[in-house]
Amino acid sequence: MIVPWERASRKRGAELPVIRNAVAAALVAYAGRMRRNTAEPVAKVRAKIKATGDSTWKRVMADATLHAAPAALDARVESRVGARPSRLIRGVVIDPAATMPGTLTEVAAALGLSRGTVWRRRKGWRERSR
Repeated sequence: MIVPWERASRKRGAELPVIRNAVAAALVAYAGRMRRNTAEPVAKVRAKIKATGDSTWKRVMADATLHAAPAALDARVESRVGARPSRLIRGVVIDPAATMPGTLTEVAAALGLSRGTVWRRRKGWRERSR
């Protein structure tokens, strides 16, 4: 039995660009509401803007046109580095362990970090600021 194509096929339920654009707009709006010089883990941001789909999120991050809007707000998404999760950053976020005056032991005690962590962060800060 031959069935006409119109009866055999069906329309897609949701248009992916519509979903992607909604998530991108929510991300830009969220970045606009953030205080300056703050950072939040992307996992928390995604939960707050209800961006649960991994594929949709990856399409949003790959969209070159999206990066201009947060840049106007001085916001950006910083990739994951080592054990630190990826973050949405607005403004300039400076690590206090790298810039706080004092000895390694004093800074570690004040921030609740180990001496080794303070040393690594200070070493990385000096290399990046050259």
